[in-house]
Amino acid sequence: MSDKSQINAKELGEFLLEAKRNTYASGKKAERIGNLAKKFTSADNNYVYTDIYFEDDPNPFIGQEIIYKKAPGLPLHAYSIPIWGMNYYGKMTEEGRKYKFQKGLWNFLKEALKANENIKRPFRGPMSDLSSKFDLAYTNKSKGNILDFKGKETIHVFCEALDETGSLLYQLEYQGGII
Repeated sequence: MSDKSQINAKELGEFLLEAKRNTYASGKKAERIGNLAKKFTSADNNYVYTDIYFEDDPNPFIGQEIIYKKAPGLPLHAYSIPIWGMNYYGKMTEEGRKYKFQKGLWNFLKEALKANENIKRPFRGPMSDLSSKFDLAYTNKSKGNILDFKGKETIHVFCEALDETGSLLYQLEYQGGII
């Protein structure tokens, strides 16, 4: 259990944004660690980030992200106690499974994750709506801050001519905070 007064929220937010850009959002392949399980890892001089998730198809999927404070003077793999975590569950809807540009949907999600620059809310993508060349709209709504939060992100079909969103294609719910 972390002493919340010892957590530098700004430093943690900056690290988390960078870790997300360097892992799933980067398009790199995850390390396979078991049946349906995959893992991403990113580290700097102070923290180690892990994202372990389970997927089939890749729909639906569930996972957790953990940040460890690195133990001084020890190698990268020698983390100390976990200080922050988030769990998530996401899936494509039936409409999403029929969507003709499924690969484009996943690429758009990665772009949304990379677009977030808010160190106070580094959980998923930006809090402002995004649209794409694939006629998609991304929305992320959350409550709380990096210390204690929950939220939901969605991707809908977007009709630019009407400036409105249509069918829900994908959704993910998440929650977490300081451990």
